[in-house]
Formats: sequence, structure tokens, C-alpha cells
Amino acid sequence: MQSKQKASQGKQNKQQWKHDTLEGLTKGSRVWFKASPVSWQLGTLTSVNTSLTTECIVALDATSGPGSGELVTTQITECVPANPSILDAVPDLTSLSYLNEPSILHDLHQRYGQDLIYTHAGPVLIAVNPFKRVPLYAADQMQHYKARANLEQMEGFTPHVFLTADKAYKAMCQHGQSQSLVISGESGAGKTETTKVAMQYLAGLAGGTGWLHVHDDTFAVPQMTQNMSQCSCNLLKAPVTFPAYLQQSQTPGSREAHS
Repeated sequence: MQSKQKASQGKQNKQQWKHDTLEGLTKGSRVWFKASPVSWQLGTLTSVNTSLTTECIVALDATSGPGSGELVTTQITECVPANPSILDAVPDLTSLSYLNEPSILHDLHQRYGQDLIYTHAGPVLIAVNPFKRVPLYAADQMQHYKARANLEQMEGFTPHVFLTADKAYKAMCQHGQSQSLVISGESGAGKTETTKVAMQYLAGLAGGTGWLHVHDDTFAVPQMTQNMSQCSCNLLKAPVTFPAYLQQSQTPGSREAHS
């Protein structure tokens, strides 16, 4: 009877490890340890026993090197696998071997530290507000993205609002169908500025030089809506915000885009 209970417990533990995506990890594997409800720490597994226990020992990283810090005994549910260092700061999150919360945040943080505020998540573009001016919107950079030969060409083009707007434009021209850009985020995330950058690029495609020549009335309605949302925040004591929405349409027989 006792042996059956141990076998059942071991089976449950194996299922638990699989549920936490730690199945197959061995001593020396890199993991994320949940140090608090809002923070994760990198570490190295030093003890793993998936058949008889739900605990593991993790050596946390320190300034002297990976796995050289404090030893922590914790539940396996408090750890998730970490990606190898070769995948640090990848431009597309779908390239990560492990797509868990700390791995995503780590990738975005590394790119943010290099002023790479844009990251792809498949077809979605993630933008992190830099809260400073970054040299990403010059005329030569706009020309770089405009030079894409076709919709499928991606090599040599890093994640950028210009690239997202260009894909929408080229898809409109190639398929003859209207395209939309939905720009969403929390209050203060940078939706209005991102909308301006997208319109800057689209204006450049139409032969203009950028959003500085777009009439201020273009942003009057979005700004009024944003002000209304801020009023709602004060009244409801809750964050209320509206996404920006841009739609491109094509005049029959032409290659001009109308936003």
C-alpha cells in the first residue's frame, strides 16, 4: 500500500514539473526564481529531484557571476525555465525558447537599455515609452524602411513603427484592401506619439516630409477623446483610456493611401 502511495506521489510530482514547464531540466539549468509577487531573479539549479519532492535548490546570480550568490530552497512552482544567453535581446519574442513572464520582461528590459524600444511579438509591435528623445525617426531611417522591395522582405529591418506602417501600406497595395493600425496601451504609454510617428511615415510615402507638415486639426479629435478619458479617470477613480485607430484606404486605380 505504501509503495503504491509513493508511486502515485511521484507521478503527481512529475505532472507538476511538466505543468510548470520544468520537466527535463537538470542540475546546472538556468531558471527564474520568483523572489516576490512583483520580481524575478535569475539563478542556476543546483539540486533537482522530480520523483520524490516538489522542492529544488537554486543558486541565485550575483555580481561575481551566474549562480554565485545565495542558495535558495524553494517550491518548483516558484521557478520557471530561463532562456540561454544567446537569446538575450532578440527582436522577436517568438524566437525565445521559453515564453514565460520573466523571460519576456527580461528581453524587453535588455532592449530598452540599448534604446531599442520596439520589439516584435509575431505580428504585434510592442513599444516601451523611453521617456526621452531617441534617434529613431530621422529622414534617413524613414528612407531605409521605404526601400523595402516587397511585403515579405524582413531581413535587415528591425522592429519599428515605420516598419509596421510600411507593412500595412504594402499590404494595401498588394492586395487592394484597406488596412488598419490599432494602437493600444495604458494611459501615458505613448499612444498619441506613436500615432504621430505612424502618420509621419505614411505622409512620407505620399511624398511629404513627415508629420511636422500635417495640420494640427488631424490630432484634434484624438486629443479631445484623450481629454475626455482623463475626465472619466477622475470621476470613476479608475484608469480609462481609448486606443488610437488608423485606417488606410486606397483610391481605385491609384497607389495613394488615405488615412
